[in-house]
Amino acid sequence: MERNKVKIICNPFEKKIEYRRWGIPEGEEEYEWMELGNKSKLLIDKKYTHATVQHNAFEIINAICEEYNRGNVGLDIIFEGTNVDYEDLNEVIDKYYKDSDVHVSRGDLYLENAESIMPKIQTVFMEMVQLFGEYKSLEIESLLTKYLDATQAIIPICVMGMYSTGKSAFINALIGEEILPSAVNPTTARNYRIVESEKNGMISFINAGEKIRIIFEDEKFKFVGNIDRELKDLICKEIEALEHRNLSNNIYYALHCFRRRIQRSQNQKRGLLENYL
Repeated sequence: MERNKVKIICNPFEKKIEYRRWGIPEGEEEYEWMELGNKSKLLIDKKYTHATVQHNAFEIINAICEEYNRGNVGLDIIFEGTNVDYEDLNEVIDKYYKDSDVHVSRGDLYLENAESIMPKIQTVFMEMVQLFGEYKSLEIESLLTKYLDATQAIIPICVMGMYSTGKSAFINALIGEEILPSAVNPTTARNYRIVESEKNGMISFINAGEKIRIIFEDEKFKFVGNIDRELKDLICKEIEALEHRNLSNNIYYALHCFRRRIQRSQNQKRGLLENYL
C-alpha cells in the first residue's frame, strides 16, 4: 500500500503556499499529484495558504497530519521552497512528530534564500543607479536612499524620549562602548545615527552647508572638509590631553566638544534675544 504523500510548494517572497496530495484521479489507474479536496482545512484558512512556513510551520504540519496521517499510518511530506523553510519543517517534525512516522524531504524545485538573492539584486540595482548619472532629482535620490536603507542587513533601532531620560546611556550600554556623552542634564540633544564599522570610526556632520568628517584610526584622527578652526582646535586639545587614547574615547570627547560648542552658540543667541527684548 502506498504511503500517504503531501507536497508543499512554498514561495515566501509572495507569501503563497500550495498543496498537492499523491493519489489516483477518478477514472485513472496511475498515481499522480492532485489538488486537495475543496473541504480541506489547508485550503480554507488563509494562515495555511497566504502566509510563510517560517511563522506557521507547526500549524501546517499539524493540519496535514490531521487529514493525512490519522492513526499514524505513515506520511511523507515533499517540500519545494527555500532551505530555511525546509529546516523549520524538519525541526517541527523532529520535536513534535518524531513517533508519528512523518518524514519530510526536498522536492525537485528549489528557491534560494533571501540572503543569497539580495546580493544579486543589489548588484543589478547599483548598475541601474549609474544610468541616472547626475540627473537624479531630490525625489529619486530620496527613493534610492530608502531602498538602500531597507535592504541593508543591519536592522535600524530608533531610540526616542524626553530630555534626560537616559537615551544616550541606553545606547552606550547597547553597543558596549561609551560613545555618546551622557549626564543628568540634557547632554546630547541632537539626532545621531550610529552605524557599526569594521575598522575605523568616523563622525560626519553638516556645517554651514558643507559636509565635514572626522576620521579616527585607533589613536590617530584627521579632519576632512572645511571645519571651523576654533572647533578643530578644541577637539585636538581635548583628545590630545587624554591619558588613555583609543577609538571610543576619541569619538566620545569629539562629540563632547560638539556639545559644548553648540551649547555656547545657543547661549549666545539666547543672550542676544534677551537683550533685544
